[in-house]
Amino acid sequence: PPPPPPPPPPPIATAASASSSAATKQQAKERLKAPMLSGRYAVKFGRRTKKVKLDIKEARGSLDALAEQVCVAFDIRGSSVTIEYIDVDGDKIVIDDDGELEEAVREMGEAKKVLKFFATEDISDDEQFGEMGEESDSRPRESYHSGERLMSIPVGDDDLRTPSHADDLQDICHPVVSRYCNWTVVATAAFLALGMAAYGVSFDLISTRTPTDPRHIGGPRGPTHYPVIRPWTNRPSVAPAPSVGSGSGDDGPSMSPGQRMAIEKGKKTTDDGPSMSPGQRMAIEKGKKNTTPPPTIVRTPLNPATPELTGPPSAEGPAPTWHPTYAPAFETDFPTIAASAVSTEKIDDPSNPKYGVQATFEEDRVAFWAHQRKVRGDEAAFKKKHYNNFGKGYDMLWTWEISRGQTCSRLEKEKEAGFSPKYLINLASLSGGAPTSPLGFDPQLLKRHAIQYANMILEYYENSPKIRDGVYPKPMSTSHQADKGHEEGMDALAQMFARKLVHKDKFVMAFFGSSVTAAQDNCFHHAYPLQLGRAIRPLLRLAGVDTEIRASGQNGDGGPSEVQMRCLEAITGDINEVDIVNFGWWMIPTRPPSRHETIRRLLASGVLPHFSEFTGGGDLSQDEKLGYYKLGMMEIHEWNDVARPNWYPALGKSHWGRMGDGYCHRETREGALGVIFYNWHPGPIGFQVISDLWLYRYLRGIARACEKIQTALREHKNLHISFPKQRTPLSLPKPPRCSHTDTSPLCTGMVDKGFNNVKCTIGQHPKWGSRANISEWAIQTDERGSPTVQGGKDVPRVDLAPWQLVEIKHKSTCGRSCNGAGGGTPTVAWYKSAPKCEHPDKGMALHSRGTEWLGFRLPTLVEGIVRLCNKMKGKGWNGWSDNDVEVLLNGEKVTSINFRNHALPGNICFEVANDVTLKGTSPWVSIRSTNGKQIEIWAIIAE
Repeated sequence: PPPPPPPPPPPIATAASASSSAATKQQAKERLKAPMLSGRYAVKFGRRTKKVKLDIKEARGSLDALAEQVCVAFDIRGSSVTIEYIDVDGDKIVIDDDGELEEAVREMGEAKKVLKFFATEDISDDEQFGEMGEESDSRPRESYHSGERLMSIPVGDDDLRTPSHADDLQDICHPVVSRYCNWTVVATAAFLALGMAAYGVSFDLISTRTPTDPRHIGGPRGPTHYPVIRPWTNRPSVAPAPSVGSGSGDDGPSMSPGQRMAIEKGKKTTDDGPSMSPGQRMAIEKGKKNTTPPPTIVRTPLNPATPELTGPPSAEGPAPTWHPTYAPAFETDFPTIAASAVSTEKIDDPSNPKYGVQATFEEDRVAFWAHQRKVRGDEAAFKKKHYNNFGKGYDMLWTWEISRGQTCSRLEKEKEAGFSPKYLINLASLSGGAPTSPLGFDPQLLKRHAIQYANMILEYYENSPKIRDGVYPKPMSTSHQADKGHEEGMDALAQMFARKLVHKDKFVMAFFGSSVTAAQDNCFHHAYPLQLGRAIRPLLRLAGVDTEIRASGQNGDGGPSEVQMRCLEAITGDINEVDIVNFGWWMIPTRPPSRHETIRRLLASGVLPHFSEFTGGGDLSQDEKLGYYKLGMMEIHEWNDVARPNWYPALGKSHWGRMGDGYCHRETREGALGVIFYNWHPGPIGFQVISDLWLYRYLRGIARACEKIQTALREHKNLHISFPKQRTPLSLPKPPRCSHTDTSPLCTGMVDKGFNNVKCTIGQHPKWGSRANISEWAIQTDERGSPTVQGGKDVPRVDLAPWQLVEIKHKSTCGRSCNGAGGGTPTVAWYKSAPKCEHPDKGMALHSRGTEWLGFRLPTLVEGIVRLCNKMKGKGWNGWSDNDVEVLLNGEKVTSINFRNHALPGNICFEVANDVTLKGTSPWVSIRSTNGKQIEIWAIIAE
């Protein structure tokens, strides 16, 4: 080529040119002083557009400042961004340096047009090339799948799966296609992948990448600021020496591209060349050989009290902050953890002196639990914060469960390595010890078993005060005094257990409640009453005491709770056989004063009333509760304070079907699926929490009962006298709300007679005792409604026609647990039809047909009160009148019936009689419809 022409001679300086040059410099200085970008500007990143407030005063470094503020506005971490704008001609222009940004501002200002920016994430050097040098695909970071941005599935070293050695096909499939994930589909996809690879097309359905590979898996990347899951390292005795580490390897933690970018931004800028954007500097760095030494990293021991890990201070710029990686990552040195554990002793042998001693947990174990709680809390906080932010692929249950499963499995490995369970008990291999006269067991050994069992439950929940204090009245602890009434209440509980242990009587618990108690949407085998029975039965059996659970929870179609409480003995059987009655009416509140009356009836009968849900709502004052606490009443305020359902993104529907109880227990101790809520109904592990709260309290009661027996033996007392078989009558406190003029049953002492003055027949099932059905009292009548008598006795009515005995409430079902809730694992087919999965609850009622009479012979009345009840909650007998029904009492027509009687709330019962002259009599009642309107009788109450 020809030589280039010589350069033109320099211009001759003149006064005019000098003055124009000075003016140009002055204008440039003024531009640099004035705000360059001030106000709110529209910035679009991906599919999101925001008004970003900018206040950039100088042209130098303006592009970096703009990029930084865009990253902050859109929460972009770990990478740089490219800035574009739309010029006056409508073209999208990339801004490469500060001068171009200044020109864009000037151009759009002169044209009086709005300046709009577009931002896209850059792909850094390490993202285009893996750490081992393998080339990766270079797809844009901001990509979409089905209109949503998906989160990548974090894969740990321990959980890596390939098609050749996969334990579970679901482990290697992207959650978006998990429902179609089978070997046929995978084989077809692999065939297509090979064919597409021949033409240079990338196919990314199955991935075996390492967790340090920043590429996404089968879809766009999730958030780059996923919380770091830090390994536990015990507090060292001396400060560790700093080590020098590169970006990867064993000599230091790896750095994300954002961390390296932070280091580069911290370096001093020089004036020997134009300012450069982060992208330009990165491009230059790519061309250079990596000859500079890596930054020095201090490996600080991890401890809950240790601040965030940062790099050392540097004279070249601020210390780089260690941003979290996009997926949970562990660098746990398991042998070191095991070696650093203060105590790995396992206490499981009854001959060990530490067995059966109140649990004590060493400081490092407590600190380790705090570390694990922080990890779980960080993950939960991140997921809750970003729920519904990254699209359905991130929010879907399988995506959550895979990542959470990996988190929990790594935490479990940490626990196994250094702080495995300390207090263990094998109930199947225990014995009651050498018989102590006149007992068939050793009370000292049984006490140790009970304490050891309680210690195991406490450790299972990481010594949570929610387990110790979850049942009210609360015991004394290091943080608070015992609630008033706690000691007296525990004595009442211990006295009950002592009677059982001495006389070898069966321990009977009865349960009432709504669909939660009935285990709706679960197999009935997993109901909390049954779990509690199975948990406590092996311990009491060591002393020769059997355990029986009488659970009659009803789903939402069940009868009114007020009638169930009044007719309690008709359901549980003889009240003298029952030791504890537990109530759990969640979401179906019991109207006052039914709950208060029932508490007094039970205590007067020597039965302990326990509530699995809070008894608040104005039914009981705190002073009234205190009096009942002292007699053995107990209650749980919030069981899910222990289970932490807020381990999920948001209460509502987002936690339905998800696994775990907040402690990384992903199945129950019995091996059932660890779902905490299938919907508003708990799952097996939710029921386990309710059961464990009562179990811990009852174990403490059994231990105290053994102490009472030991004391009596040392003092040579007769155990049958100290702990009589018959219950000792209790002196009930008078309700503070009662006045001298109050004639309500609560204040007149009517309810203080227990259930001796109440007899019912009721259509609720299951039930125990002699009352088999609602038709038990039915007798034959003639056409006038009078009883048919033979040999001086009523003729029982076997054939009810034209009346019918109808099932008005269908039993609960396994529902969502059998079908799989929210994409969760369904119950296996064979288990659905297993007898232990069947629910026993149902409801029966008598329905009239036509205008025929139906008569009943009632038991002897104590108060002279007769009521007929239906099951129509919230409706009752509203709308009925004397024109619809005819009632006879001992042959006389009952007139002016008050169908809105409030003796029982809800208008569900109307009074046939309330007459003191009927006391001691056994009247008969007949009823019929006068106009064919259907009558429903679900319960008959005779008081």
